[in-house]
Amino acid sequence: MKRYVLIYTLFLLAMGVALGAFGAHALKHQLSATALQNWHTAVNYQFWHALGAGLLWLIANQKAVFERFYISAVLLLIGTTLFSGSLYLHSLCGWKPLVYFTPIGGSLMLVGWFWAMYWAWRARD
Repeated sequence: MKRYVLIYTLFLLAMGVALGAFGAHALKHQLSATALQNWHTAVNYQFWHALGAGLLWLIANQKAVFERFYISAVLLLIGTTLFSGSLYLHSLCGWKPLVYFTPIGGSLMLVGWFWAMYWAWRARD
């Protein structure tokens, strides 16, 4: 599973580049200002949280005491997928129920960061 966490992290980073460029070039004149801002918010959160998941993956590989950071990385990846994915889809199609996934994704990202903080606090050098 550890390898898949890294692979999905790298996938989210690559897709962040692609979706950011797509939004900046192809969608610039197609979406409303609000929808385009939501698109950029999704790209921003996708990049930062995928980088965070990658960092947690690296830390988890350093010492056995930090192995629980894998759970944080997974929570960040799932949360980012729900948060950013719902914003992307809502920007494109405007279907209102998609926005209900956004706070779920954001909550999972927060839980992931707090999980890492808790286990970092508990770790003994």
